[in-house]
Order: sequence, then C-alpha cells, then structure tokens
Amino acid sequence: MDLAQEKDASNWLITLPIDENGFTLHKGAFRDAITLRYGWLPSKSPSTCLVELTSRTVEQALSCPFGGFPSIRHDEIRDLTANLMHGRILDYTSYNAKVFYQLVFVSMRVVRGRLIHSTRPEKVDILHDHLIGFDEDNGKILFVEAFQDLPRQAEKHGFDPSNVEQLTHDQFLIPGFVDTHIHAPQYFFTGTGYDLPLLQWLQKYTFPIESRFRDAEFARQHYPLAVKRSLRHGTTTACYFATIHLESCKELCKIIANIGQRALVGKVNMDQESPDHYVEDTQQSIDDTRSFVDFVKKMENSLVKPIITPRFAPTCSEKLLCELGKIARDENLHIQSHICEQKAEVKYTLDLFPSYHDCASIFSSSNLLTNKAMTSTLPGTVMAHCIYLSEEEIQMFHKTGVGVSHCPISNLCIKSGILDARHLLDRGVKIGLGTDVSGGYSSSILEAIRLSILSSKALSFSKPPEYKELSHHEAFYMGTLGGAKVLAMDDTIGNFEVGKQFDALVISTQGPHHERVFDVTQDDTDEDVFMKYLYLGDDRNISKIFVGGRERVVWKLQEFADE
Repeated sequence: MDLAQEKDASNWLITLPIDENGFTLHKGAFRDAITLRYGWLPSKSPSTCLVELTSRTVEQALSCPFGGFPSIRHDEIRDLTANLMHGRILDYTSYNAKVFYQLVFVSMRVVRGRLIHSTRPEKVDILHDHLIGFDEDNGKILFVEAFQDLPRQAEKHGFDPSNVEQLTHDQFLIPGFVDTHIHAPQYFFTGTGYDLPLLQWLQKYTFPIESRFRDAEFARQHYPLAVKRSLRHGTTTACYFATIHLESCKELCKIIANIGQRALVGKVNMDQESPDHYVEDTQQSIDDTRSFVDFVKKMENSLVKPIITPRFAPTCSEKLLCELGKIARDENLHIQSHICEQKAEVKYTLDLFPSYHDCASIFSSSNLLTNKAMTSTLPGTVMAHCIYLSEEEIQMFHKTGVGVSHCPISNLCIKSGILDARHLLDRGVKIGLGTDVSGGYSSSILEAIRLSILSSKALSFSKPPEYKELSHHEAFYMGTLGGAKVLAMDDTIGNFEVGKQFDALVISTQGPHHERVFDVTQDDTDEDVFMKYLYLGDDRNISKIFVGGRERVVWKLQEFADE
C-alpha cells in the first residue's frame, strides 16, 4: 500500500500494542506493525525502520498517522522526520515527544549493576548500583546514573523498566580494553622465538613469517585467529600492524569488520634495510598505501580505519617517510611506528641517519609526529616502546601530543629493557598499553596491565626511596582511557561518559560452567574484587563483550580451538 493513501490513524494504531498511557512501543512490534500494514519488511532496528519509512519522501511519511500518539503535534512529527532524514540529533522538552523519539527512533538497552571505569589516572571510579543506557543502533551511551526510583527513571529516559538487564552480585561492567600496539601476522608464532634480541629476532622469526602473508589465502586462514583471540581477551579496540602486502591488508580489514572489533589497521612500509623476500620499491610502497587507504575508506565501516605505518626508521628511506607524512596530512590519518625499543636499534638508526641527533627528529622532519590537539587535520601519532627516549625527545612528545604505547610483555620477552612509565606520566606524556604480539606472548591487555605494574616495581629497586611505582589504578587507566587518549579516540571510547561509544565488558568472578576463576570472600570490598580481577583474572571472566553497543560472540574455549 502506498503510504500516501493511508489516512486512518486509528486503524494503523490498532496494529501497535500500546499501554494505558498510549506511548510504550516495543521495537519488534513496531517492525511487525509496519510489515503487516504496508506489506514490506524494513530493517530490524526502529531507527532504520523510520529511515526507510521516511525515505519515501517526507510528505509521504507525514501521512503515516504518528499524530495519533497523545500530545504529539503534527508539526513535531514533521520536524522529527525532517531532522531524522538530515541526520540531526533531536532534543525535545515535551515528555511524550521525547518518549516517542527514544522508543521509536532509538533502540535503547539498559543495564543495572556495578560500573568501574577511569576518568583520571590516579583513581578508578567504582559506581555502585548504577543504570547505564545505550543505543544499540549507533552505540552511544545515553545516560549513566545511580539507581533510585526505576519507574521514575524509566519515565525520564524513555525505557521499558521490565527490560532492564540486571548484573548479578558477582558481575561488574568495565570499558573494553584498548590495545595500542599489536602485530596481526605475528600471532602465527606467538609464544615462540624469545631467544634473541630485537634486530636478530626480526631477521630469524618475524620477517620470514610476515613474508608468507603475500598469499592472500594464507592471510584469510590466519588473520581470523589473531583478531578473535584479541577480542576474546576483551580488546574492543586494537591498533594493528599488518604487513607490506596490499591484498592481505585488505583481507585483514574485512575480517575485522566481519568479527566486529574496533580497529586502526596499518599497511606496513619498508623500502630499505630489509631482506630481499620482504621489501618494497619506494614508489610501490607509496602507491599501495594510497590504494589501501582508499579501500578502507570505501568500506564505510565505522569501526575500521586506516593508519599510516612506517615499520620503524631503519626500514624506511627519507623519501618514503616524507611521502607517508603527506598521505597522513592529505587523508587526515593516524600514524604509528616503533622508536627507541633497544639500545642497539637506536645506534643502528642514527648510523643510518647521521644528519639527525635523535630518532624522534627523523619522524618529526617528515611530519609524522602529530596530534589533533596541535593541528585540525591530523588525528595523532602513536609510538611503540620508547624505552630509550632522551629528555629532549620526551619533551618533543609532550609538546606535539604524541602517544606512547607501553609494551611491557615484549620489553621483557625480547630483552629490550624496562620503560619508566612513571617518568613519562610525570612529564605529561600520553601513555597506553600494547600487547605487541608476538614480541609479547599474550594478546591480553589484562596481562599487559599486570606486567606494567611488575615492571614498574622492578624498576623501583634501582630508584630513590621516594620513587612511586605504578599503581593498579594507573595500569587499568593505561589499558582503557589512557590507550584511548594515545589513539586520539578518547572522545569516542575509553570510559562510560555519556555520548561515547558503549565498548564494554561484563566481568564475572565465575567463569564458564560456574567455574570460579579466583576466590572472593565475604570480606572483600568492591575494590578488593576489582584488584583480584586485575591480578588473577583472565578471559574466562569475560561473560559479554560489547563493541559500539552491539554484543559480540564470546566463544567457549573449545569451540574457539576447534574453529
């Protein structure tokens, strides 16, 4: 039936179950009602239903008798549909219109329980018995407030109180982890090859394995394992290095989008100081990078974005670095690389670039050290490791807003050293955590949190008595909001502030089949349970994973292994 021919409001409303107040509308019923009345099947979400409904022109949509709802004027519906079609966010003071908008246009989900997140490095916020509401369609957090009077709060925010999801006494909600540095192809040999320092390790293990990803079919077979394992460990946002191979890099992006992780993905650039079987022609590297960026942007996937990725200074000519800086500027892209990971690598770098007095200056001269705070065109740069930065380089990072990816697991595994994270925090440098698979043996940011604490304690042995090692609160911050800041995404992810994306983990002290992963006593406070999770927990404690408001599948370990 043509919408323009439908005039009978009462008949249309008969197909919709409404309560005694006349405006409670279940999203499934809304979809069914449209299907029944108009003979076409819209998308599942109410907001998309209305987009499809109004796409038949605003005038036709206005003939649909939304005006039958109490106290909603025809002009409000006209403005509502017009704003929806133009993608504008609405703010209605009329209660009925607000409820109508939220129940019809917003697919809201509400969770009640303990919320734990960071708003600053020094102390986590533990929110006891809170409600958090988020839009399943666009992933935005709509409200966070203490539980008080459920009917009144439901009326205020426009949700059905009977649909509130109640966390159990042994569960709490935390933001998804942010892995600021991980090599997707290296997952292939994770847990092996820790007998050599960096430069020899690259030649013996890394480059031979990464070169195998020239075969796109090989990539299709192995990349899903890396991405799924990362997500299974609670990493809702990852910053990936891929390889130099364009087609395999595209496959990685498609796999990440299909699995539903938020990610920055980099096609690696290497045009010198690399083995013959794993090196690029300079111009081909530039052209492939532009092609890769264009491919990812054309995917139009809100979760997956490209990032400019010179591997590290030794494997990139100055011409290549300068061209990558131009691409980042032209396309408004993030940038990532490695710097000052090992003493031998620092010497190697400066020998190759004798006109520079430190490693950071090499990147700076190519416009690869940037942050959106200092420029309106570039999101920011993240540099991995940074163990041996000079004080001048630290000041440069602070001034330019470059973020540091602290990779404590790999720093120990391949004997790089221990980063003084406290020193960087005190100097105002942004710092997050990276797993650095497979220099690091685990894809778990939770493991990186533990190792960052222990590394800081070990470093304190050689420091003055007043030296303050990292606390577990600061380490958790680095694994969540700190990581988001490093990736210049803290306006979108990192904690539970209203307006950000609902990237979250439901943590349970019990694992699958009611297996208790760690013991909780009746004397334990919420802070005690949180600390026990950080030190004793693992992926079995994650019962639900949300990315962008959508719940992602949490695989049973055996099912994952058999895939």
